[in-house]
Amino acid sequence: MEALVFIIALLFAFKYAHCDITLTESAPQMKKPGDSVRLSCKITGFSLSSDSVHWVRQAPNKGLQWVGYFDGSSDDRFNVTEDSSNSIAYLDITDLQSSDTAVYYCARE
Repeated sequence: MEALVFIIALLFAFKYAHCDITLTESAPQMKKPGDSVRLSCKITGFSLSSDSVHWVRQAPNKGLQWVGYFDGSSDDRFNVTEDSSNSIAYLDITDLQSSDTAVYYCARE
């Protein structure tokens, strides 16, 4: 399984190696259960009006888990928004739980 994931990652790397696209995530943050957090993803090289930014996370010793993307809706605790004029996508998480401990990534669709 790890070999398959590695191969897929290599394919994506080669596909987008020639692009000048950058997604820059906000700095790491430490929060307590019950707190809220806003994560940001600064985008260069493409427009939010033409492509979507998805959020995924990886908890310790776990695989990647899709969190969401901007579609105008939100669930109880996770909300994805965009500031198109400044090319920033946000992930807001409220009422943090210990199960939210993870590395969060933004990714272009």
